[in-house]
Amino acid sequence: KQKQQIEVLFYCIGGEIIKVKGIKNLLPFGFVEERLEQ
Repeated sequence: KQKQQIEVLFYCIGGEIIKVKGIKNLLPFGFVEERLEQ
């Protein structure tokens, strides 16, 4: 159970990029981080 602080990028339909910093375990978007690492 890591509480690593990560930066998650949300790509909106309008082309706007939202950067959200949060705890990995609290975000339901863990797959986003994995896709960015590839």
